[in-house]
Amino acid sequence: MPNLSILLVDDDLKLRLALTEYLSNAGYSMSTANSIGQMQTLLLHSTPDLLVLDRYLPDGNGFDACADLRSAHLHIPIIMLTASAEDAARIQGLDSGADDYMTKPFNPRELLARINAALRRASAFSTTEVSVLSSDIHIGAFRYLSNTRTLRLDDHIVPLTREELVVFVSLLEKSGTVLSRLQIAQRLYPTGKTHNQRNIDMLISRIRQKLSVTLVDKSLIKTVRGSGYLLDLDQLQHISTSS
Repeated sequence: MPNLSILLVDDDLKLRLALTEYLSNAGYSMSTANSIGQMQTLLLHSTPDLLVLDRYLPDGNGFDACADLRSAHLHIPIIMLTASAEDAARIQGLDSGADDYMTKPFNPRELLARINAALRRASAFSTTEVSVLSSDIHIGAFRYLSNTRTLRLDDHIVPLTREELVVFVSLLEKSGTVLSRLQIAQRLYPTGKTHNQRNIDMLISRIRQKLSVTLVDKSLIKTVRGSGYLLDLDQLQHISTSS
């Protein structure tokens, strides 16, 4: 994928140098930062096509930085790096808004494959964003703002990844109606990519978890056995985080 840029944020100089050389040879334009502060400075001047972000940095936690970037409406793919292989750390990374997660040490070829996959998914959103994310929606306490591509619950921003946002806005737009996993997948991947049913289930689970943090009952998104998922319209119209 030529002419695409990657920002690598890691305080390990050896790793930065090695990955910069490897990914540059793969055709990517590379920039690097060794701290969250340096990353933020770089992001003020330009937005990369993808961010590779370490969990532990000298001036803060990469998971928190990832969540902050999502709250600031940065919707580029983010791949987290960490030395922890525990499921809890992986889940925390995904919940913070990361699109993917890699445990150190790793094979650079695998990182390259994950970068390519994340960018392919992101490119598929060009059609999806026009068809699904182009109109404002306001139901109950939920507001989807198309100009900033953000979902708000009362005054709170719900920090969804791009995939999660497409899924939730699709359910919000069709609230009260069952959407099958295939219908959801077709909205996620309009180019005809074969969908993974488990991936849809995981996205729904992550959305439920993020909504529960803002005091929304997880049953707002209902599973209709054998059919798919729906957003409960009755609950939707009465939800407020201030209640």
